[in-house]
Amino acid sequence: MNVAAVVGGAVAILLGAAILRYRAAVAGWQIATRIDERRRSSLLNTEYVEREVDALASPGSQRLSRWLVTLFAVALIGVGVVVVIKGLTAG
Repeated sequence: MNVAAVVGGAVAILLGAAILRYRAAVAGWQIATRIDERRRSSLLNTEYVEREVDALASPGSQRLSRWLVTLFAVALIGVGVVVVIKGLTAG
């Protein structure tokens, strides 16, 4: 039994579960960060920035962001499960 692998896998499972639970908040934070980055960019003109901000704030963009966060969380949980199983079966 590899204790480090079991603990690491358990942490990955818990982190994935927390991200899955708060996926809307994580997706909203990601979009807000992207919008803030676009607005702070001094190399782009104002009209272009506002079009990008409008696109990022659209419901489709928010839905896609939630799907990507969900996919990441499920993948993290899956990796955690595999690592725990390998840690428990390691001789």
